[in-house]
Amino acid sequence: MGIKGLMRVLPELPVGRTRVSLRGQSVVIDGPALVHRLWEALMQGRATTSVILGEVTYSALVRAFSDWLEELRSQDVHVRKIYFDGYLPPYKWETRKERLMQQTQIVQGLSKTYRQGIEQPTDFGRGLGPSRVSSLYFPSSTKHYVDRLPKHSFMIPAVVEHLMQSEWRDIVQVVPGEADVYCAQDVRQNGGLLLTADSDLLLQDLGPDGAVVFLWDLFNPNVKKPDTWKENKPIDPASAFASEYYVATTHCPADVERYLGITDQGGLPKLIFEWQQRGGSLLEAQVRMLAQAESEADRQAWDAFFDEHRFVEYVPESHPVLNLLSGLDPRISEYIIQSLDLKVSRQRPASKLIAKTPRRAPRGSEKLSIFLPVMVEDTTLTSCWEHSQVTRQLAYSLAQGFAQEQHETIIEYRTLLSTNGGRRVNIPQADTTDSWCESLISTLDHLESTTQSATAYKKWLAFALYQEIQHAREAGTSSLTLTCAAEAVYKQNPHDYSWPRIHLSAVIQASFYSLRILKQVLGVRSSLTPDQMTKTQKTLLKHLETMPPIIEWPGILGLHDDLCAFGKGDCLAAISQILGVPKIILQDPSTRKKKRSRAFSISDKRRSPPKIVKSTNPFDALEMASE
Repeated sequence: MGIKGLMRVLPELPVGRTRVSLRGQSVVIDGPALVHRLWEALMQGRATTSVILGEVTYSALVRAFSDWLEELRSQDVHVRKIYFDGYLPPYKWETRKERLMQQTQIVQGLSKTYRQGIEQPTDFGRGLGPSRVSSLYFPSSTKHYVDRLPKHSFMIPAVVEHLMQSEWRDIVQVVPGEADVYCAQDVRQNGGLLLTADSDLLLQDLGPDGAVVFLWDLFNPNVKKPDTWKENKPIDPASAFASEYYVATTHCPADVERYLGITDQGGLPKLIFEWQQRGGSLLEAQVRMLAQAESEADRQAWDAFFDEHRFVEYVPESHPVLNLLSGLDPRISEYIIQSLDLKVSRQRPASKLIAKTPRRAPRGSEKLSIFLPVMVEDTTLTSCWEHSQVTRQLAYSLAQGFAQEQHETIIEYRTLLSTNGGRRVNIPQADTTDSWCESLISTLDHLESTTQSATAYKKWLAFALYQEIQHAREAGTSSLTLTCAAEAVYKQNPHDYSWPRIHLSAVIQASFYSLRILKQVLGVRSSLTPDQMTKTQKTLLKHLETMPPIIEWPGILGLHDDLCAFGKGDCLAAISQILGVPKIILQDPSTRKKKRSRAFSISDKRRSPPKIVKSTNPFDALEMASE
């Protein structure tokens, strides 16, 4: 988030900023900040259409992150820890909703602007180059542009998943709170530098010598090398990445507090609060801060400001779930912590920014909720998350096994057009979960028998497409899978990306992520309450363990080929058997259009949709409607 305008006024202060060599430094990294900054760097110069189509893949982002760490190591920089959010505090709930609304509006605007679809440019893919990002500095105009692009839906979990399978796994930690405050706690206790893009970190207690380095200052071509610090002699941008040692500008809050004499007056947090309240310069804020008496309104405003920047421990240090969080996606980790319904730890305060008294339980305004990633989809169609809702319902039901309190519903935040939004979804009773698991296993086994010679993810792709076909039959609408598969089989332009194909890609990825939620919930259940795991649940977990990593999930660019193989293979026959209907036959779209144009009339429009035969598969039959 950051504090608006703070980086503009900080240079007014005569102390607190120092240029240092990174060689030999020990650093901790704000993981989400680095992922987002790298993503923004990779998106520079990309057309909006290339972002929609996913020209920069998750693989490229993951490689960029790994290369960035490697480059630090080559500079003899010791990366001590990389922290990722595992839970956002209750007071951030409204902020989360606002961000979700912004992303929803971006996607909604794209589906209107490019209503006729997207044709792949002839130079698509050119200029991607290596994944290495030598500089994280770019002007505010670039930042404004990338802020209006749709975000990659799974970029944080993709990076965490990759790091946990790499040599960096021992220094990666998903924490039961916000990453930035854990970064600050680490620096406060162990010293070193904190790498981030969030100016909020200047409000944290970093100890007497701890300092913040903003990511854009690391490889800034205007920064001078330690041995050639001469005025007006910047490093050439082309050679900055290959220079012998990197340099960076550090910001030390304690230096500012000592110089201004405000260490015991609320420190830098109180100074910035005063500046935000009444404007002016930071030095003017310091004069007001030391001279004037506080009103009751000022005290209340300060308490609210301070409350948002202090450390609160939501999960006791002894709780076994802490050992599991780094194997979870941050959104799923957040849901797990909510489900546990733990009380705030009563640990004795260790610094001025640690809560003095227990606060709210780890939950927002709703009793139980989950924020699902925003997808690039056609907002005029049914949400891409609707088709795989039954999978997530099974996960929510299984999570009740380790929850302190049983819940009948959960709020899902998918897309949001107002802060009052959110979709209430029923949670099945525990006595039905095993039958759901058995039906899901049966469906997967049946699909697997038709994809034995294919790659591992083909089975999961077939399951996602099956869910879309089944949902379309239940709703009495046309299936995007069958429409797009017919186009692929009959050789329609693979580089012409219609919104049905874009939306189908979102449906597939939503299905994959729903299965991922189910897999991770089962994993937590097997660790926290192994005695409650039935044989059926263990079997399902083994199935889910074969799911591919996020970087291998099917995307828009490869969907044409995937659908072509799907349409020509045996999966449609298998899906027909599961649904209990005659074998589904794909029709040539051009032939179908001709017949339709001759036969279609106004009276056809007024006919009721054909009655859909309910699937005989219990996993479908038990799907529960949302309220």
